[in-house]
Amino acid sequence: MNAILPQAWRYFLDLGFYPGQIEFGGSLPRKRLIWSVAVYLLLFFGLFSQQCIDLRKVPIEFSVNNLQGKVLFGSAVVAIALFPVFTHWFNSKRRNPSWEHILWAFSFGFFVNLSSNVIWREFF
Repeated sequence: MNAILPQAWRYFLDLGFYPGQIEFGGSLPRKRLIWSVAVYLLLFFGLFSQQCIDLRKVPIEFSVNNLQGKVLFGSAVVAIALFPVFTHWFNSKRRNPSWEHILWAFSFGFFVNLSSNVIWREFF
C-alpha cells in the first residue's frame, strides 16, 4: 500500500518535463511540478471550453448553459487517465517546455471532450 501512493504521485505529477536535465537539490523538481500543474490546468480549461461551445450552432457561441456535468466528469476521467502517457511521449520529442506544451495540453483537453461528447450521444 505504501508503494502505490508514491508511484501514483509520480505517474500523475512527474510528466517528464526537462528530461535531459539532472540536478541535485535546487529548483528542478519545483520547475517540473509547476509545469505539471500548469498543463493539468490547461487540460481542464480545454475540457471546460469545449463544453461551453456548441459546434452544431451557427454562429458558434460560448455559453456556460451548455455545460453537462456527467460528460465533463467522464471527459476529465478519460483525460487524466490518458494525459500522462501522451505527455511523456510529447516531452521525449520536445525536451524544453515551450508554447507547444501549452497548446498541446489545451487541445488535448478540448479534443478528448469533443470525442467524449460524440461517444456519449451515440452510445448512451
